[in-house]
Amino acid sequence: MAVSESRAAGDTRHRVSYPNSRPRAIKLFGLGEGGRRIAEAIAGRGFGHVEAIAAAAGSTDMQQAIIDEGSEIGRAIRGADMVFLVAQDGDNVAFAPAIGQMAHRKGVLVTGMLIQKRDAGSHVPDSTLSALRSASDMLVMVTDTDYVAEMLGALGVA
Repeated sequence: MAVSESRAAGDTRHRVSYPNSRPRAIKLFGLGEGGRRIAEAIAGRGFGHVEAIAAAAGSTDMQQAIIDEGSEIGRAIRGADMVFLVAQDGDNVAFAPAIGQMAHRKGVLVTGMLIQKRDAGSHVPDSTLSALRSASDMLVMVTDTDYVAEMLGALGVA
């Protein structure tokens, strides 16, 4: 049974309220060391509408400072249409839920991206998956860091 067009068209929870011709302001947060490297690589590619920010985990005081509305992350989210949380297997994603909550309070769609190792024996800790799932509207798990740039390109930010 197919979803009726009227029901699908009426689901506007995450629709950006601007004409489709307007470029989206995307904020990409690199979580942990691997996420930081990906954020730096994305920043170096010159995507015009993507701001890449490294959000390395630290103390509880640092975490509170990060989720403060006046922090760099708070200011970035305030101007975002979409937020990407990017981490590699083994990264500390402790800030993901705080960033996700802040974005959701502002009505911003959050996509989590976890880049896993290619070997079949690698296992992502449940705590990592739980943190990213709780922070994200959609969680994408891939094995290639190039997928991040491909996804951004598909969104038309190149």
